[in-house]
Amino acid sequence: MVRAPISIIIPSYNDAIYLHDCLGSISKNTILPQEIIIVDDGSEDEAARDLATSEEFAFLNIRFFKIQNIGPSGARNF
Repeated sequence: MVRAPISIIIPSYNDAIYLHDCLGSISKNTILPQEIIIVDDGSEDEAARDLATSEEFAFLNIRFFKIQNIGPSGARNF
């Protein structure tokens, strides 16, 4: 599996359905990123954490952080 020396940062807030689609799209690439950083911006559930730790996406090297809701730009800057 070839990995590029990049990180993908994904801010997330109550949108696990779209996050699943996003991770699925990344996983279909021939060259994968070194890491994927998901910053959950204070979602009301744990669906994003469940996706980040799922067996389905274990090979993507996902780092997950949950913070208090500060907005998408704050989540990216985190």
